[in-house]
Amino acid sequence: MAKIDNGAGDHLIILFSGEGCIIKGFDHESGLSPYAQDEYKVWQGIYLKKLRILHPR
Repeated sequence: MAKIDNGAGDHLIILFSGEGCIIKGFDHESGLSPYAQDEYKVWQGIYLKKLRILHPR
């Protein structure tokens, strides 16, 4: 696992495994940030496409 945090609200986390890796990042100034909206909410459609290995059906 690797983590970068700039202390200003932005971060990057990377988790490595034998099957691959997952990368999660957050940029507090991004237009996709829930805090950039008038009403705090997740950007529409951001989680519609999920990897099957992470969300099996």
